[in-house]
Amino acid sequence: MSEEPKEYRILVVDDNPSIYEDFRTILSPRSAFTQDLQDLSKNLFGEETDPQTDSRPNYPRYRLDYAAHEIEASQKVEQSIKENDPYALVFMDSRMAPGLDGVQATKKIWVTDPNIEVVLCTAYTDYTWQEIIDIIGLSDQFLILKKPFDISAVKQLASTLTHKWECKRDLDLYLDRLESQTHEVSEKARESISNHEKEFLKDPKRMALEDLPDLGQHSNFLSQIAELKALEFSRLENDSAKAHQTINRVNKLMKSLSSLHDLPLPPQKTEPITNIRDLMKSIVDDYQKSFEKEGISFELNQGQGQMSAFVDQQHMNFVIKNLINNSIHAVRRSPKKAISVSLCEDNDKIILRFQDTGGGIPADIREDIMKPYFSTKYPGNSSGLGLPLSKSIIEQYQGKLYLEQTTANGSLFTIELPTQNRP
Repeated sequence: MSEEPKEYRILVVDDNPSIYEDFRTILSPRSAFTQDLQDLSKNLFGEETDPQTDSRPNYPRYRLDYAAHEIEASQKVEQSIKENDPYALVFMDSRMAPGLDGVQATKKIWVTDPNIEVVLCTAYTDYTWQEIIDIIGLSDQFLILKKPFDISAVKQLASTLTHKWECKRDLDLYLDRLESQTHEVSEKARESISNHEKEFLKDPKRMALEDLPDLGQHSNFLSQIAELKALEFSRLENDSAKAHQTINRVNKLMKSLSSLHDLPLPPQKTEPITNIRDLMKSIVDDYQKSFEKEGISFELNQGQGQMSAFVDQQHMNFVIKNLINNSIHAVRRSPKKAISVSLCEDNDKIILRFQDTGGGIPADIREDIMKPYFSTKYPGNSSGLGLPLSKSIIEQYQGKLYLEQTTANGSLFTIELPTQNRP
């Protein structure tokens, strides 16, 4: 069974009606007389035959309309948009009286329907190519056809440009659907992340990674959506800003997912006790190569005392690494790259201080640094969850994490934890 031929609407704009008849003869082989013969054949023999079209079942068909001047043309184009039956192509005469010429009329029509293809039909050189560009802009939807017409050229233009119009229309519809799907999945992932984050902030000791199975599914799908959007939007220059905005949003969600999966497992049911001095020494040993590579001077003052705190080791490992990573980021562009960490035991508290020589934290964002999803790092390089989750972890053990001091010469973050011999 052959595929039904596609049909496209074409508008011929010319102050000479005979030109419209020429186009109709070339592009619509079924003249009125031929149609009468078809109707008679169908009545007599019970079937319709058309040797001009039956031998070419996939040959495109055209519905041609006529406008005598640019005002009538604009009205027809506007009406076609209202009826959701737009024109794919306009054959526009370059000289028409009265009213605008073909170039000016094209500019006006594109305001109503920016997707329509236009062929300017001319026997004269009224405009230079540069003058045309100055009026309508540089566009791949505009071609010039010299009079007298070549029949093959008219057919070729009609076939190629209507197919191009259809492809672009299909692509636009596909991108709209893709944008809708991306928004829907992004919102689901954002809601899932927010819900799990709230649960973690309530009680990180009970929030296990196995409680996050649906996030992995969202992560894989978001990754595919991001790649598709990058591919499709790259073809449309006018949508590049929208593409980058969407991809950045997806990347941020992906980063959040990764951060949640990196969270420590909850502690055992037994009382969590951690030797902070031993843990800190082990972490610093792991960071030595990073400090050397970054050219950072690191100093650790281990202090005196037992240094055993009421805190889970895995949770404390997460918190310390987060603060060290933040310090590394802070000093990266500083002329003096130095980080120092000090430990001390004061009565029933163990105090950890993280000092860096970065540029400090601006006053207008100091209240925001502990809020989820806020980050001072370059977009896409951080989820904005590290500090708020670290603060919540410490508070779950009746401790404190806060910004003690920040100046143009650096910042000081402090952790206070109850000792093993807590009240």
